[in-house]
Amino acid sequence: MLALIAVFGLVVGSFLNVVILRTPAGESVVVGRSHCTSCGETLSWWENVPLISWLALRGRCSHCRSPISARYPLIESSTMVLWMLLWRLTEPGDIADISRFVLLASTASILLAATWTDLDTGLIPNALTLPSTLITVELVILCAILAPNDGGFTRGAVVGALAYTLPIALFALFGGMGMGDAKLAPLLGMTLGALGIEYLAVGMVAPWFLALPAAIRVMRTSRRAKLVFGPALAAGWLVAVIAGPQIVRLWLRA
Repeated sequence: MLALIAVFGLVVGSFLNVVILRTPAGESVVVGRSHCTSCGETLSWWENVPLISWLALRGRCSHCRSPISARYPLIESSTMVLWMLLWRLTEPGDIADISRFVLLASTASILLAATWTDLDTGLIPNALTLPSTLITVELVILCAILAPNDGGFTRGAVVGALAYTLPIALFALFGGMGMGDAKLAPLLGMTLGALGIEYLAVGMVAPWFLALPAAIRVMRTSRRAKLVFGPALAAGWLVAVIAGPQIVRLWLRA
């Protein structure tokens, strides 16, 4: 089963490359075939096989021989590893567990796209955050339907969305970061709150610690500069999902 999850992760990673490339430009992610960014030649199906095509072509376009960025296989392989890791962490045993894995894998994929988009452009566009939030809400509802006895899941998702978003939204309103971060926050809070208070607590604190070095550098450079906070949000979310309860226990023992 893990091999199948790996394949799904690679396929999703390939789609994320399209999202990262096209969304900031306002292009459709579902209409139009992939093409070489250097010569514009449309790519054949065998040039679009995740990871394998890049390796087979030795990182060069088959038409113009221009280098193909290593970020494409990096994003595909990163998505694959994330999906495999989350599958191992959740170890689904029934349909309700599988739905929760899908929720986490979907969120991780969204965050990967948001991270690269933020690094590329300094923005997380509405075309990414709004559909992503809608998808996350639908997955949370699906999880609640498939696990009707777990009322805390839904309550946690609602509380998490509010608690996680408020400080980030306030920071964004005062110009400390972009509004894209604030629009990304609800889906992070939903998933962490649904998992439990330990996950939410770590997920709310970790990004600020992770972003501290970058924040200091930004403040030294220009007080008007905005912090690229998307990568820290993504990393903090992943830390919370992987080790939230363990970190809380260590903190309580200190």
